[in-house]
Amino acid sequence: MRRMIALFLLLSAGTAQALDISALTHPGVTWQTGKARTADVTCDGKSDTVLFGTAKDSVWVGILPGDGGKPQTMQFPIDSAKQNGFCAEPKRITVSPISCSDPEMGKFPGCRAVKGCRDFTVADEECDSFHFYWDANKKTIRWWRR
Repeated sequence: MRRMIALFLLLSAGTAQALDISALTHPGVTWQTGKARTADVTCDGKSDTVLFGTAKDSVWVGILPGDGGKPQTMQFPIDSAKQNGFCAEPKRITVSPISCSDPEMGKFPGCRAVKGCRDFTVADEECDSFHFYWDANKKTIRWWRR
């Protein structure tokens, strides 16, 4: 089947930018481009795009690196009985300054607080949110939740 290239306009800092999500090639996933957020989540000084998508009984989280590198994706079940499961389809992504620890969870492995770097949360508003941060040692996005 011919791969379709999906483009949409993302309003960022008052200017329209085209976002090419064609690199996120997971069959059956509907990417929620209207809920995407832009921030430096890979701690390299470049703005990345974070978005989520849904497929039958699963949620996908994707990161399109601002440097044009290979996208990172993670799949999670929609299953409230599992620690790695969403209770429902996500509603929003929230971006905040990177925090490399949590009072209950302690310090996050591989996390380095870099000026301008952000972590993000994906919430379904029905159970605990998923929190994501950049692991500088493994050069990948990692997640945690309570």
